[in-house]
Amino acid sequence: MQLIQRMRRWESEEDEFIMSNYLSMSDDEIGQYLGRSASAVKGERLKLGLCRPNNKKQKCVKRKSRPSFQEVSDVFKNRGYELLSSPDEYVLMSSKLKYICGKHREMGVQTISVSHLLEGEGCRYCGRERTAEAKKSKATSEDDRYLCKIKGFQYIKT
Repeated sequence: MQLIQRMRRWESEEDEFIMSNYLSMSDDEIGQYLGRSASAVKGERLKLGLCRPNNKKQKCVKRKSRPSFQEVSDVFKNRGYELLSSPDEYVLMSSKLKYICGKHREMGVQTISVSHLLEGEGCRYCGRERTAEAKKSKATSEDDRYLCKIKGFQYIKT
């Protein structure tokens, strides 16, 4: 026999519980308390516009209207980019706008959609630099000397 679980509507008490506990409890813990799955809790939490502060990629509040060209221009300026596109080229959030990164002028003109810019994306060369910096080892020569001493090796060079 096939078990079919009926979808229950969210009660206002459940929404209130999520609103008051989403920062201190995980979606899994809230789900166990309410008798719901973690993914159902996450979906309802996002519908309520509740986002955990450390989750940068999670979209919580969707814009109701498209930002003006001046607002978009200000975002470019705040990021250190020189916007080359005109207001006529900005039709949709998916419109590709041309810019030059102030840090990587020698790389020339780049393009980015408005939606990607507002989600935090930007200059591809700045992104590559951040990635390379994050992958660098934080170990010092003193760390290497200590490790060699513990293992009984002779330290020569890092």
